[in-house]
Amino acid sequence: MALLLINPESDMLLILDAPSGVLAALEEQWRRLAQGAERDAFAARLSRRVAPTIADCLDWDLRPPTDAQVNYAVSVARRLQLEIPSLVLQRRSAMGDFLDAHGVQLKTRTSRKPMPK
Repeated sequence: MALLLINPESDMLLILDAPSGVLAALEEQWRRLAQGAERDAFAARLSRRVAPTIADCLDWDLRPPTDAQVNYAVSVARRLQLEIPSLVLQRRSAMGDFLDAHGVQLKTRTSRKPMPK
């Protein structure tokens, strides 16, 4: 049996194979959920678990940046008084470009400061 993952905006259809027992249990779980709020909560719980798995399957440059990269970028941006473009927070490749450019700028700026006496 298969589970379909659909994005109508991009005309994307992914057919995910899953053991029939898992899909049968998922169907039973869905039937148990009464209506809106319970189903929405289940969908949100499932999304929190599936989204990271999908991200792990992407090419490295399309993956989200690591927490360490984001923390460093925030520190660099704060010290250089920059805004971080949204793509930088979404893609590891854009984050790498941002850190390469502005990390060097920060190091150059701090290395020019005179040493305190």
